[in-house]
Amino acid sequence: MAERIIRIGGVPEHFNYPWKLILDEQMSGHKSSVFEWTDFPGGSGAMLQALGQGEIDAALVLTESVVHALNQGLPIVPLSVFVESPLIWGIFSGAQNSINQVIPAKSPKYAISRFGSGSHLMAILDAYIRGGEIKPDQFIPVGNLDGACSSLVSGETDLFFWEKWMTKPLVDKGLLKLLDERPTPWSCFLLVVSAQFATDEVRMDSLKSTYLEVLKAASVFCEDETAPHQLANRFGLEIQDATTWMRQVKWATKWIKPNEQMQLARDWLAKLNT
Repeated sequence: MAERIIRIGGVPEHFNYPWKLILDEQMSGHKSSVFEWTDFPGGSGAMLQALGQGEIDAALVLTESVVHALNQGLPIVPLSVFVESPLIWGIFSGAQNSINQVIPAKSPKYAISRFGSGSHLMAILDAYIRGGEIKPDQFIPVGNLDGACSSLVSGETDLFFWEKWMTKPLVDKGLLKLLDERPTPWSCFLLVVSAQFATDEVRMDSLKSTYLEVLKAASVFCEDETAPHQLANRFGLEIQDATTWMRQVKWATKWIKPNEQMQLARDWLAKLNT
């Protein structure tokens, strides 16, 4: 009997490039892959919604969004840390916006992909650290990076939090400007599955086996001199930016229970009443 397809989702960013390497390898082998990959430009909020609605089985999701979703009662199961290094969030504005500093007290409008996403939660965390707070009506959902860029350029919104290096090409094009950055106080991505999928031992074993292959591929990729060039070509980055990012990122090298990192995020979100 044919093995059932495992539907997995992730952001179309450099963090998930090792998945592409392994799934492409499986597809080009003698047997077809049992995995079906879906890109989620809308980020963690969109993936969690898809998990909750049964549209995918597994996803690589931001730690803070996983904790927030669990707090909201979403039936998901965090399995392992995928990326151990923090996410470096860039804080962006439209290139022509008069804002040149991040000052929550001036009540700027924040573009977010959706409520409960990293772009939403990290804006709240950043404001807290800066001694301010953001009111709900200051947030405007825009869906994804393209939506945020349009919103920022038009002046509908003033600030947007997104992964620094994947957004920098829009700065290089003169559409956005980078005002500041905010690294997460925890490791950034976790492998999570729906609660229903977690009860299927056969498919869970298949997922874990391929996941460990992905971690090995990430380790090899880190030693590959051509890695920055591969990332630059695939994601439209400058070689120097891809090189800098490669020095900062640390993929997990083994199955790591995410309890400690999730507790860090949980403690922070409790402070923020989020």
